[in-house]
Amino acid sequence: MTIAFWALAALALTTAFAQFTSAWRVRRYYRPIDSDVPTERKPVSVLVALAGRARGRDERLGALVRATREGDQLLLALETADDPAHGAATDLRRAHPERDIAIVLAGPAGARQHKQHALAAALPHAVHALVAGMDEDVELEGPNVDEGVRLAGVPNAGAVFAIPYYAGSGLPGGALVAAYANYGFGPAMASLAIQGAPRFILGSFWVAQRHALEVAGGLEPHARSLSDDVSIGRALHATGRRNRPMRRPVRLAYPPLHLAAGAHQVRTSLTLLRARGGGLFGVIAIAWNALALALSATLIAAATPSVTAASAAATVASVVVLRTAAVVVLNRGVYRALGRARFLASTLLYEALVAPWLYALAAFRRDVVWRGRHYRIGSGGVITDA
Repeated sequence: MTIAFWALAALALTTAFAQFTSAWRVRRYYRPIDSDVPTERKPVSVLVALAGRARGRDERLGALVRATREGDQLLLALETADDPAHGAATDLRRAHPERDIAIVLAGPAGARQHKQHALAAALPHAVHALVAGMDEDVELEGPNVDEGVRLAGVPNAGAVFAIPYYAGSGLPGGALVAAYANYGFGPAMASLAIQGAPRFILGSFWVAQRHALEVAGGLEPHARSLSDDVSIGRALHATGRRNRPMRRPVRLAYPPLHLAAGAHQVRTSLTLLRARGGGLFGVIAIAWNALALALSATLIAAATPSVTAASAAATVASVVVLRTAAVVVLNRGVYRALGRARFLASTLLYEALVAPWLYALAAFRRDVVWRGRHYRIGSGGVITDA
């Protein structure tokens, strides 16, 4: 048991240090949100999939108009005119007659993923050489668009994508989602992406050349998978294009979720990661859960007389310090709209008490509810039934 304690303690400290190193690497890559960007840029067609009712949608659509320019095209895609989102799209177009705003009706998605189904229907209506895809919970800013257009316009560019982060406040379930996304998933993906040419993208906000997308097969094939971000990135990479992350993150609206709903959303995301392969999921379960490992080592220490309480406490304290440092580094250097200690308490509580249970549940699940719809997924996140 003594060996087990020290092995687990060493693993916890190693993973905590690795997470801090990733946070620092991401911090060095990112520029301040208000850094200078070129004043002139090419026009872009922005594709946004809308569905159902969403709190704060009108404000976010207004931000989209302000973040883009008069020469840009906005394509608001939804399934049918009966969708509640159709009213918001119509109101936006009426409020801005001077802008090129079009509504695209994609038809029922059926057994396909409705977001990519809608974006695929909108793509043929794009009039510009550059296109952007965006989730409707994104609170877009002008510098996000400017940087994406600039980077996507270079030769051999694949998709350039922003690392998303949650900001704001509200119900506790939203803080749970932010803890997972801002300080687990996000920095891990960003750290991987900046070390080479990634074969994945993150779909919250991305920009690519329309011709490159068409050569890679368009967006239609990716509607058959819930891991559409990975699918799009791989398709572009396979044609010799280079995907890359932007140096500026994109802000997401705070999720208005109660605790159980927040836990369900995190579990769904973990289920999609599990669909990428059991080996990868096992590595992630260790690499993103240093605090849970440290607490597990403490439990072993309690049953092992040869291990002192001071050793166990030092292990937990060291991991807490490293995780706190990682949160502060990310908040100060990357998520600059957040205070330095924002989401710190929820992150520590999530990683200590909630994450182990959610990872255990996700390991054996194949049914998910994603964006309000029920899917059954197979290997790689491919939809097998809906």
